[in-house]
Amino acid sequence: MKQNNESKKPYSALKLNLLLLLGFGLALLALFAYYKLSPNYNGAKNAKALYDAGRYEEALEISEKVYAENKYNVMAYSVSEQSKIALRYKRYVDQAIKYEQMINEMTQTEKVDPADIIRIKLMLEAAAFDFVKLGGTGYNTDEKLVKEANEYNAKFTAIYSQLIKSIDR
Repeated sequence: MKQNNESKKPYSALKLNLLLLLGFGLALLALFAYYKLSPNYNGAKNAKALYDAGRYEEALEISEKVYAENKYNVMAYSVSEQSKIALRYKRYVDQAIKYEQMINEMTQTEKVDPADIIRIKLMLEAAAFDFVKLGGTGYNTDEKLVKEANEYNAKFTAIYSQLIKSIDR
């Protein structure tokens, strides 16, 4: 009889392992289905797609709404923070474009008016201050925006140093 009892032990252990594996598989399937069918998760995915398309305002709005509904939605939080960073950079670039146009208009003549020189100096200082306020970037910040902001900062720094040299003469 002992042999018969011992032969059942491996079978029951195998049966238990198979049941545990089946239970684990079903739990994974349930989690997968939850995330795929959850409107909260889909909202975060939509916000991420909008962010990737460069529509930062919409991505921020949707991701903050989704995050407010579920504080555990890490993707929504991440998209929200990245959208905030991208919007800061976008605003800086937009303002830099305006500054560049105004500076070009003021410097079209051979002799620049002293009042315009002061305006240019103030614009360049404001642009430098705004660039410092941008802060760091996140791990997923739009590289094109960051590169463009850095280029404008370098351009404005060069113009500022030329302006200061010309005033010192």
